[in-house]
Amino acid sequence: MDLPEAEWPIIDLLDAADEEQTPGPRLHAFMTESAALLERLPGSAEAHFVRGYALFLASRRESALVPGALEEMVTAMRLRSGHHWARYNAIILSHELGDHSAVIAHFLGLDRDFFAEDGKDWRYLVAWEYAVDSWARLGQADRFAAELAGLVRAYQHYADSDEILHKPENLLRLLAELRAGGVETLTPAARDSCARLLAARLALLVPGSWIREDELRP
Repeated sequence: MDLPEAEWPIIDLLDAADEEQTPGPRLHAFMTESAALLERLPGSAEAHFVRGYALFLASRRESALVPGALEEMVTAMRLRSGHHWARYNAIILSHELGDHSAVIAHFLGLDRDFFAEDGKDWRYLVAWEYAVDSWARLGQADRFAAELAGLVRAYQHYADSDEILHKPENLLRLLAELRAGGVETLTPAARDSCARLLAARLALLVPGSWIREDELRP
C-alpha cells in the first residue's frame, strides 16, 4: 500500500478489521483511524481507499454506508487510475446498489494481470462473477452467455474448491430468479434460455465441489 511509512500501522488495523466475523471493536478502531488518515492525507488515493474500505466493512451492518464507501473508492480511482483494489471494491458496491452498468464499466477497467502478479487471480474471478450477473440483469443475453462460459472455464483451472475461490453465490441467486420469472429486462424466451444455459454451466462446477448438485435443482 502506497502510504508514508509513518502511516503503515493503518494496514494492521485494516487486516484486523477484515478478519472480524462481525463488526466489532477492531472495525471501530479502523473507522476512527481511517477518518484521521484522510484528514492528514486528503489528496491521497490510498487514504480514500482505506476510508472507503472501512465504510465497506461497516456497511455489513449499516447498508446506508454503501454509497459513501463507493464514493471513496471512486475518488481513489480518480486520484490514481490504476488503483485496481479500489476498482474491485467499486464493482461489489455498485452491484449492491443495483447499478449494473457501473459494475460492467468498472469490471472492463480491471487488470487481471495485476491480481495474478499479486497471487490473487481469484479476486478477478469474483469480480467477473459480479459482471456476468450484471450482464444478465441488463438484458444482454449474448454477452452474458459468452462471459459465463469464460468464467466457468477459469474456475475449472483450479483443481477444486477451497477457501480462496468462493462459491458463485450471485449466479445461484440469478438462477433462482430466472426460474421464478424475474430479471424483467430479458424477454420470457431469453429468460428461459439463460436459465437453462446457466444451470448447465454451473453443473460443470459440481465435480470441483464449488456447487452441490441439489443446489441446481428447480
